[in-house]
Amino acid sequence: MAVILLLRSVLALCAASAVLVALNLAGGALAPLAGLPPGGTPRLAWDLAWLALACVAAGVAAAWLAPAAPRSHALAFLGVLLAVLAAGLWQSGGWPAWFMAGVLLAPLLATAVVLARR
Repeated sequence: MAVILLLRSVLALCAASAVLVALNLAGGALAPLAGLPPGGTPRLAWDLAWLALACVAAGVAAAWLAPAAPRSHALAFLGVLLAVLAAGLWQSGGWPAWFMAGVLLAPLLATAVVLARR
């Protein structure tokens, strides 16, 4: 029984990762349709908005699909995501300060949404 619970937990976190990636890809694909050229402040703002939406959706998906302790699953997922995003920003550099702050705030926004849900 514990093995099944563990596998379902891993599946929930994998599905949350898939939601995150799918929504980010959708945002990137919709940007040209919205008339946004690659690069520049408007495109960064667009991508940041989609990242925030993707973080919220992934956190909710992790909680919804978790076999037990849904908030713990979502918070663990979002904590790891925050660490990955921070490491990525640390290594890449060169982004505007407002964008880097927004990237780091997106998982925190998602955490607030997950904690506010009942």
